[in-house]
Amino acid sequence: MLVLTRGKDTVVHIGGDIAVIVRNLTPGQVVIQIDCPSALMLKTAAGVGAGSPVNAGADNGITPSGPARSRASVVMGVEDVVCIGDDVSVKVVALLPLGGFPNRVRLGFTAPRELSISRSDSLRNEGPGGPEGDS
Repeated sequence: MLVLTRGKDTVVHIGGDIAVIVRNLTPGQVVIQIDCPSALMLKTAAGVGAGSPVNAGADNGITPSGPARSRASVVMGVEDVVCIGDDVSVKVVALLPLGGFPNRVRLGFTAPRELSISRSDSLRNEGPGGPEGDS
């Protein structure tokens, strides 16, 4: 598992097709947005609704982002896991407070070795050619 500490509006890219965006941080939970091919099933693996599909209905935050893509917003707490397809998972490892409120989240990523995992420090770095500032 690769663990990265991320702040609000930062992006983690998995392979060329999956983006995980930290949208909001509140005490005890984080909202992440997952943008991936619609062929990949999103489901929770622990915590809220364990084993249930994330993209099963319109009430789950899915908005189309292209003809063959899905976008889901998921509210997660510490130790919650979302599986993306059969091989990729995202786990909330910790919420890191500053001044009483979390301003960073530690996310654990599990993916096959052939998929690269890279980060962007801000959504503002995203352009038509893809992310800048990857490391």
